[in-house]
Amino acid sequence: MTAYPDMSFPKENELNYYSGKLDVLRVRPDPDSKSMHQYLAFYDKKTKTILEFSCAYSQAFFGTSDRSCGSNEDFEPYIGQMATVGWYEQDGFPSWSNNRLQVVTLESEDKVIRSYDDTVAILESDKKRLRYFMLFISLASIFVYWSFGKLPRH
Repeated sequence: MTAYPDMSFPKENELNYYSGKLDVLRVRPDPDSKSMHQYLAFYDKKTKTILEFSCAYSQAFFGTSDRSCGSNEDFEPYIGQMATVGWYEQDGFPSWSNNRLQVVTLESEDKVIRSYDDTVAILESDKKRLRYFMLFISLASIFVYWSFGKLPRH
């Protein structure tokens, strides 16, 4: 299924596609939160439901909000216009799952807003940051263990 098995990311020919009028859905994660999560949204007339699409591929590791698709300004010119999104369902990890459909490509009219290669570049960057983070945590853990191992015990 995947060109990147550790991230459950599909090859370009394995994407699902949906076309409709593009909208942006902003949701407060809980009533006391000041932050807003942002999803790309399409109203599906057939099922009479709103399809929500996210770009938070690294949410499990970094706790990012779903604004990683871009800022409001990136989508303002396309809201209400016909667009096609290429998407997939992200596999879950133990004790975590992302129930939003993941955006890979986005086009409106003849304009490519996000390409497959753009998304791959974002994922590669996230993987690199995760490697450095894990290296830092490992070195910090070894240092702490070594430091506390040197302290006299009473």
